[in-house]
Amino acid sequence: MMATTTPEEPLKPGTEMTRAQIIERFGGRPQGAISPSRTTATVVALVGHRPHNDPTHPQDGFTSDGTLHLTGEGSRGDQEMKQANKALLNAKDEGRAILVFHAISGTRSKKTYRYIGQFELDASQPYYLTDAADLSGGTRRVIVFQLKPVGEHAEGIPALPDTPPSHLLSPTAGTATERVARVPLATENLVMEMKAGEFVPRRSRTSVPVERREAALASAFAAHLRSLGHDVGRMQITIPGVRGSLFTDLVDLSDNVLYEVKNSASRAEIRMGIGQLFDYARHLSNPKLALLLPSKPDLDLVHLCTSLSIDVVWPDPDTGGFASSKH
Repeated sequence: MMATTTPEEPLKPGTEMTRAQIIERFGGRPQGAISPSRTTATVVALVGHRPHNDPTHPQDGFTSDGTLHLTGEGSRGDQEMKQANKALLNAKDEGRAILVFHAISGTRSKKTYRYIGQFELDASQPYYLTDAADLSGGTRRVIVFQLKPVGEHAEGIPALPDTPPSHLLSPTAGTATERVARVPLATENLVMEMKAGEFVPRRSRTSVPVERREAALASAFAAHLRSLGHDVGRMQITIPGVRGSLFTDLVDLSDNVLYEVKNSASRAEIRMGIGQLFDYARHLSNPKLALLLPSKPDLDLVHLCTSLSIDVVWPDPDTGGFASSKH
């Protein structure tokens, strides 16, 4: 049975405690980032409990409007509103206080946490859903709770980049107008920069050699277009209701051509590229579509692309330039 009172002495924001000390004082579980207690009327939420680069859980932190985003529990498959997630969602109705701690040092099993303060779920939008990696290598939907501080709280939780404020992450916000803006086209780490804030499920974010091959191909083609007098850039698409931004690959602004850059001419990469092109194109001004590949694909795949009015471009070793399925 859960107790109906919290510990008598309030914990001062900024107090540092180990996980064992948190459990001794408030109860709860020895594992997991959301820990409902059976002995006190509390739910403990641990920010930074998971590794910073864990692709199965989006980074937690504050947005500019003072909302704390906290990813739910569950590392396999779509997260569900049950167990610890349900306890956090129902905390106010059940008379539980949500106490937030931030990991500041130590290994995953022996971390030290700083008490940030008491929080409550955003009344109008307590959570939203977003994409993350699955341990099987695919993608899944995860729950991200939105919490507001109650009274005094300590600093220290990092700010989140490229995350819309709470009111733009509601289920109905997707009906609003998205924002599309041109952003600089870098020459180094091009593709890795373009994918910042956008989950790319096909491989781990640590696959640096693959990303660098894409970056080299994109940079070479951008230089080729510029040599022809074309204006080349890329676009950042911010969609209401979606955490983070979408970044296109190359855009030939002179001819209004949207290019998706792939690291292989394989069927799997081309299929993915087709989907990305149509996804991005919905938010742009009726661009022509093209795939930039490191080599010429099989004829059947060229036919697949041309049937969808997608040009295919690849380096031409004979000329040192680039060939196209249009020519």
